[in-house]
Amino acid sequence: MPRILLLDDEPLIAMMMQGWLTELDCEIVGPVHSVRSALMLLDGLDGVALDGAILDLSLGNNEKSYAVASVLRDPRYSVRFRDRLRGGGCRSTVSGCVGPEQAF
Repeated sequence: MPRILLLDDEPLIAMMMQGWLTELDCEIVGPVHSVRSALMLLDGLDGVALDGAILDLSLGNNEKSYAVASVLRDPRYSVRFRDRLRGGGCRSTVSGCVGPEQAF
């Protein structure tokens, strides 16, 4: 069962994405709602396997999730951004990322 980190500051969207991931037989890590909480969670995993992440690119207070993506640059991870400011949708914006059809 893939373990997926979910970072989104909008509770309804996070809840919806949790449902989708659960239907895909994924284990959700989080959800977390800020870069700080995501980094703390990743630090606390202490070697526990994480298979990928879905990150909201534009969080509240002009916060961006690039710091979390930077930690997850390891080629073992699949990182996707959700950006509500550019028409929504889930697309890869980090070199080497794969789509959900390839990640699952």
